[in-house]
Amino acid sequence: MALSQSELMRLLESLRRADGVEAIRVVCERILQELIEAEVTEVIGAAPREHSDQRATWRNGHRERLLTTQAGDLDLKIPKVRTGSFFPSLLERRRRIDRALFAVVMEAYVHGVETLNAGKAIWHKWCKYDAARARQTTAAAAVPAPRRTEQPYATGSAIVVEHDAARLDCDGRLYRLTMRRLLRNTGDAPITRYLIRISVDPYPGDPER
Repeated sequence: MALSQSELMRLLESLRRADGVEAIRVVCERILQELIEAEVTEVIGAAPREHSDQRATWRNGHRERLLTTQAGDLDLKIPKVRTGSFFPSLLERRRRIDRALFAVVMEAYVHGVETLNAGKAIWHKWCKYDAARARQTTAAAAVPAPRRTEQPYATGSAIVVEHDAARLDCDGRLYRLTMRRLLRNTGDAPITRYLIRISVDPYPGDPER
């Protein structure tokens, strides 16, 4: 779906106001939204307000969807249809398109300029960690859930990490790692303390080490 002149100007203004990392996030968000709109147009058989004999249904607003990617959190609008249902196939394959989308935008944006240390040792370690985490998630999903016993809760306090999301940002000099965890107490006693182990980089000024 082609952008109108006013939409192009709004996107350009957003990129002018944004720093390097934020600009990449804005472009990724816009590209993905355009792909979603193009897919729903193909499913419906007509563009918005277009009269077509091939039309199968009509648009019925949007629902918000927050997508976490290596480029940052993307605020997407998923189209709704009056009859049937629609969910973008791109989001069903999110783990695969995440790096592809990020790589394309990064290459287009930083071609010929400094690459925000994206090729340094820390970034390589992060990519390995993210890939390993994806494999663990896939393997865990393949294991059938254990059957429940007569004792539904553990004795004492038992904390379970139900969801773990992490994101690494770089402003060209410093790295910032953000981690979000959804915790649940599956025991019968309250949890009064939760400890987190943090490793500090002994060489903050040397990203190669």
